[in-house]
Amino acid sequence: AQRPPSISRVNSGSLALELKIASGLAARARYTEALAALLPLEIRAHSEQQTALEAQILTNIGGCYYATRNYASALRTFMQARALAEGTAQHALLAIVGVNISSLYFEMDNLDAAEDESQRSLQVLDGLSAGQCAQIHCQLGRIAMRRGQVAAGRRSYATALDLARQSGLPATEASVLEHYSYDLLQSGDASGARQRAREALQLRLHDHLAGTEVAYWALGRAAARAGETHAAERYYQLAFKGATEPRSSMPLWALYRDRGKLRLQRGRLRGAISDLRIALEQAERVAVIPTDDNRIAFESGLAEIYQDFVEAGNSLALRTPGNTALMRETFEANERGRYYSLRALLPLANEWRSHLPPLHGELLAQLQTYQRRALSRPSPAVRDAIRRLHVALEETELAAGAAADPVRVPAFSKIRRMTGTEDAFVSVVLGAQDSWLWSITAAGLRMHRLPSRAVIAAAAREFTRAIQTESADATPRGSQLYQMLFGAAEKEIGAKGRWLLSLDGDLFSVPLTALVADTRGRRPVYLMERHAVQYVTGAQMLHAAPQTPVDGLFIGLGDPVYNTADPRYDGRREGEPSLPGETDLHLTRLNGSGRELEISAAAWGRERSSLLLGEQASKLRLRQAMRRHPAVLHLATHVLQAPDRFHSGVIALSLNTQRQVDLLSADEIVRQAQAAPLVVLSGCGTGRATALPGAGLMGLTRAWIGAGADAVLATLWPTEDDDGHFFQPFYESLRQAGTTPAMALQRAQIAMLHSGTFRASPDYWSTYFVVENDR
Repeated sequence: AQRPPSISRVNSGSLALELKIASGLAARARYTEALAALLPLEIRAHSEQQTALEAQILTNIGGCYYATRNYASALRTFMQARALAEGTAQHALLAIVGVNISSLYFEMDNLDAAEDESQRSLQVLDGLSAGQCAQIHCQLGRIAMRRGQVAAGRRSYATALDLARQSGLPATEASVLEHYSYDLLQSGDASGARQRAREALQLRLHDHLAGTEVAYWALGRAAARAGETHAAERYYQLAFKGATEPRSSMPLWALYRDRGKLRLQRGRLRGAISDLRIALEQAERVAVIPTDDNRIAFESGLAEIYQDFVEAGNSLALRTPGNTALMRETFEANERGRYYSLRALLPLANEWRSHLPPLHGELLAQLQTYQRRALSRPSPAVRDAIRRLHVALEETELAAGAAADPVRVPAFSKIRRMTGTEDAFVSVVLGAQDSWLWSITAAGLRMHRLPSRAVIAAAAREFTRAIQTESADATPRGSQLYQMLFGAAEKEIGAKGRWLLSLDGDLFSVPLTALVADTRGRRPVYLMERHAVQYVTGAQMLHAAPQTPVDGLFIGLGDPVYNTADPRYDGRREGEPSLPGETDLHLTRLNGSGRELEISAAAWGRERSSLLLGEQASKLRLRQAMRRHPAVLHLATHVLQAPDRFHSGVIALSLNTQRQVDLLSADEIVRQAQAAPLVVLSGCGTGRATALPGAGLMGLTRAWIGAGADAVLATLWPTEDDDGHFFQPFYESLRQAGTTPAMALQRAQIAMLHSGTFRASPDYWSTYFVVENDR
């Protein structure tokens, strides 16, 4: 359960007296009235230059925003309060603000930022009360347990409980016990979780403390985990009784989520749907902190509710044939869960990226330096520096006005309006019990039950392994997985020439174009022979983009200079500065990449092409080239795995003046917001990255889409240092009227299949895939 926002105490004086009255309204959970009183007070304090009092007022305003789930406004306000409190040396206030900022980040599941804020609060230890120290150690315990660091979490919780007990703070002790119960349950210690929840309830009842609903909720979760469903339902009912009281700070959506999950387990589908629907409605109204990391984390956290709602709704829909309204509702919910974070990144006129301060660029440069260190000499200190730089970048983006949540339209209506008679939109969600597939064609919406996530993931891994190793069982495994995923929907989608696939989880790493749809004699018929396969990042992201302009500029960058022994290196080229003392990454030359770009440029048209080869394959030259607004950007470089939590790719460019390989990371790509309509990444596994629930595939493909690209062609695994045979038919096809990147990819793969060379093997051509959100 969310900790109630800490409300600061006030100084004397007439303005302070009015603040005390307004704070009293907040303490009685009359947050709207409190805000109406506090906002004018802040203006007065600012105009009268009462900085210390203004910091206290802002802290109370932030607390009201926090309590009403307006996390974005809460964080902005707390950051203003912190800046003023630092200037007036209000250490106790700094601690209050720090605890609340940490809690905000924790609610968004941004654990790095949450830990940073908690540690910052501990640095002002002299100004902290025992209760505040207990809150901070409790927060550190929550963070450690969420990361799976159970022993460290237990130690922090023990410290928090000791502080609360020694200082005679039963309310603080009960709050710590409730958080501890939640985390013990998540770590698998159901017995310990129940014991802590009982202790918290006894404290609240004995001392007549408000907040028993949180303890009842914790007991309900423990009972549900133990399979005591009737007891769990009873505890949840008691929790609801308290949570609906005006002074309760408990998020009702979490209660509805847990009771909905319990009812789903008991087979009470209508009750489960009702609860989970309310949980989604309330959780989706939370004003998320508008930075990408926070959106991603919150989106991934909501994914569990979306999946449970889909499971309950689709199971009931199958029992009630003709219930298309429920089937459509689950589809809409699933697609909403794939929407928030990426859609908010797309470049707009006069948006937040145009207001970033110079400090932001300095932080990006420092981040690149530490990323390089992590690639060559990884250490805990380097990883910690990267984490802190990510937090600092988020704060500068928030101050610049990072994008608010965009407006949504119904996904089903949008797809029906934008797809043609030859199109099939297919959305798949993987679940613990069942997985589901929706298909939308001109004939309407259909839904099918699929095997569980574990079954599909196992089949997907075996098929991918068989393709990569050219195993004899690749064909039967490809046929098995095709039937598992698409066999039930074959009647609706089998005859459609283009498939738009909205995927989930392990499916992002599968060479789907090499699935075996049929056999002809003894030869397999691959999926790509029948369908142009286009990955989309969700129905909400589809837009009517124009065809890649065939008369536009082609920019090719490749064959970089990676070491000083390369005869092309002269050391005089301009480049990005980096800190001294770094070591080279010792990358080998990609001899075939220059030829690949030459052939690609010839296929596109040499008069409309510009190549950046050798020392010209630098970050500076790339930025200059992007100002010419190319139609195609083709990068043929090494791609390294970034030292971040998403394992994103990092594009390796030529040596800079410090003789270091320049790095272009996903962070920098999305923040620079310079992309061509089509971006081609032909390096080593350019499409590999973590696939998160809700947010989908992370990494370079997402970064380029977020920077404004309409389509990105990438690879699942390293490709041979080839000389461009694959891309010649790709670009020749793309220049034909009405051809999309997905269609051009299909034609290139078919050309390779019939080439009569080693390129005919699926392990060569099926590594390529295209993410394309245009119709």
